[in-house]
Amino acid sequence: MATAAEQRDSSPDEAGGGSEMAAGWESCLVVQPSVEALDRQIVNTKRAQAHLNEQIELVSEVLHGIGDDSEYDLLEYVNKVEESKSGINRSGAVLEKIHDRLSQLQRDIARQIHKEKTDMHAPAPAPPKR
Repeated sequence: MATAAEQRDSSPDEAGGGSEMAAGWESCLVVQPSVEALDRQIVNTKRAQAHLNEQIELVSEVLHGIGDDSEYDLLEYVNKVEESKSGINRSGAVLEKIHDRLSQLQRDIARQIHKEKTDMHAPAPAPPKR
Protein backbone atom coordinates (compact mmCIF):
# COMPACT_ATOMS: atom_id res chain seq x y z
CA MET A 1 0.00 0.00 0.00
CA ALA A 2 1.36 3.40 -0.95
CA THR A 3 2.14 6.01 1.68
CA ALA A 4 0.65 9.48 1.55
CA ALA A 5 3.96 10.83 0.21
CA GLU A 6 4.02 8.23 -2.58
CA GLN A 7 0.41 9.02 -3.45
CA ARG A 8 1.24 12.72 -3.54
CA ASP A 9 4.09 12.05 -5.98
CA SER A 10 2.00 9.85 -8.25
CA SER A 11 0.53 11.16 -11.42
CA PRO A 12 -3.20 11.99 -11.62
CA ASP A 13 -3.30 9.76 -14.70
CA GLU A 14 -2.31 6.69 -12.68
CA ALA A 15 -5.11 4.43 -11.47
CA GLY A 16 -5.96 5.17 -7.85
CA GLY A 17 -3.29 7.86 -7.57
CA GLY A 18 -3.11 11.60 -7.81
CA SER A 19 -2.29 14.44 -5.52
CA GLU A 20 -5.94 15.44 -5.21
CA MET A 21 -6.88 12.06 -3.71
CA ALA A 22 -3.90 12.17 -1.35
CA ALA A 23 -4.90 15.64 -0.21
CA GLY A 24 -8.45 14.36 0.37
CA TRP A 25 -7.16 11.50 2.50
CA GLU A 26 -4.94 13.81 4.51
CA SER A 27 -7.81 16.19 5.19
CA CYS A 28 -10.01 13.26 6.33
CA LEU A 29 -7.23 12.05 8.63
CA VAL A 30 -6.94 15.54 10.15
CA VAL A 31 -10.66 16.20 10.50
CA GLN A 32 -11.75 12.81 11.88
CA PRO A 33 -9.83 13.01 15.22
CA SER A 34 -11.05 16.58 15.75
CA VAL A 35 -14.65 15.57 15.13
CA GLU A 36 -14.32 12.60 17.50
CA ALA A 37 -12.77 14.80 20.22
CA LEU A 38 -15.53 17.37 19.83
CA ASP A 39 -18.11 14.59 19.96
CA ARG A 40 -16.66 13.31 23.25
CA GLN A 41 -16.68 16.84 24.68
CA ILE A 42 -20.32 17.31 23.73
CA VAL A 43 -21.28 14.01 25.37
CA ASN A 44 -19.41 15.01 28.55
CA THR A 45 -21.05 18.44 28.53
CA LYS A 46 -24.48 16.89 28.13
CA ARG A 47 -23.80 14.62 31.12
CA ALA A 48 -22.62 17.59 33.20
CA GLN A 49 -25.71 19.56 32.22
CA ALA A 50 -27.98 16.68 33.20
CA HIS A 51 -26.25 16.53 36.60
CA LEU A 52 -26.53 20.31 36.99
CA ASN A 53 -30.20 20.13 36.06
CA GLU A 54 -30.76 17.55 38.84
CA GLN A 55 -28.98 19.79 41.34
CA ILE A 56 -31.06 22.80 40.29
CA GLU A 57 -34.22 20.71 40.74
CA LEU A 58 -33.12 19.90 44.31
CA VAL A 59 -32.30 23.53 45.11
CA SER A 60 -35.60 24.62 43.60
CA GLU A 61 -37.50 22.16 45.80
CA VAL A 62 -35.64 23.34 48.90
CA LEU A 63 -36.32 26.97 48.06
CA HIS A 64 -39.99 26.25 47.49
CA GLY A 65 -40.12 24.55 50.90
CA ILE A 66 -38.34 27.41 52.63
CA GLY A 67 -40.52 29.94 50.85
CA ASP A 68 -43.71 28.25 52.02
CA ASP A 69 -42.57 27.92 55.65
CA SER A 70 -40.73 31.22 55.98
CA GLU A 71 -41.64 34.81 56.41
CA TYR A 72 -39.05 35.78 53.79
CA ASP A 73 -40.00 36.39 50.16
CA LEU A 74 -37.89 33.88 48.24
CA LEU A 75 -40.01 33.96 45.11
CA GLU A 76 -37.44 36.15 43.36
CA TYR A 77 -34.72 33.59 44.03
CA VAL A 78 -36.91 30.70 42.99
CA ASN A 79 -37.60 32.51 39.71
CA LYS A 80 -33.86 32.98 39.14
CA VAL A 81 -33.28 29.27 39.68
CA GLU A 82 -36.10 28.46 37.26
CA GLU A 83 -34.58 30.85 34.67
CA SER A 84 -31.21 29.14 35.10
CA LYS A 85 -32.84 25.77 34.60
CA SER A 86 -34.54 27.03 31.46
CA GLY A 87 -31.21 28.37 30.14
CA ILE A 88 -29.52 25.04 30.77
CA ASN A 89 -32.30 23.21 28.96
CA ARG A 90 -31.94 25.57 25.96
CA SER A 91 -28.18 24.99 25.94
CA GLY A 92 -28.80 21.26 26.07
CA ALA A 93 -31.06 21.49 23.04
CA VAL A 94 -28.39 23.41 21.12
CA LEU A 95 -25.77 20.84 22.13
CA GLU A 96 -28.08 18.05 20.98
CA LYS A 97 -28.39 19.68 17.55
CA ILE A 98 -24.63 20.13 17.32
CA HIS A 99 -24.12 16.51 18.35
CA ASP A 100 -26.53 15.37 15.64
CA ARG A 101 -24.69 17.43 13.04
CA LEU A 102 -21.34 16.01 14.16
CA SER A 103 -22.70 12.48 13.96
CA GLN A 104 -23.89 13.15 10.42
CA LEU A 105 -20.47 14.61 9.56
CA GLN A 106 -18.76 11.49 10.93
CA ARG A 107 -21.02 9.27 8.82
CA ASP A 108 -20.34 11.40 5.73
CA ILE A 109 -16.57 11.21 6.33
CA ALA A 110 -16.74 7.44 6.77
CA ARG A 111 -18.76 7.10 3.55
CA GLN A 112 -16.29 9.30 1.66
CA ILE A 113 -13.31 7.33 2.97
CA HIS A 114 -15.00 4.05 2.02
CA LYS A 115 -15.82 5.39 -1.43
CA GLU A 116 -12.25 6.59 -1.98
CA LYS A 117 -10.84 3.26 -0.79
CA THR A 118 -13.06 1.33 -3.17
CA ASP A 119 -12.22 3.74 -6.00
CA MET A 120 -8.49 3.29 -5.31
CA HIS A 121 -8.73 -0.48 -5.49
CA ALA A 122 -10.98 -0.56 -8.54
CA PRO A 123 -9.27 -1.76 -11.72
CA ALA A 124 -8.12 0.94 -14.10
CA PRO A 125 -10.40 1.52 -17.08
CA ALA A 126 -9.28 0.10 -20.39
CA PRO A 127 -7.41 2.59 -22.60
CA PRO A 128 -9.40 3.93 -25.53
CA LYS A 129 -8.93 2.10 -28.81
CA ARG A 130 -7.34 4.12 -31.57
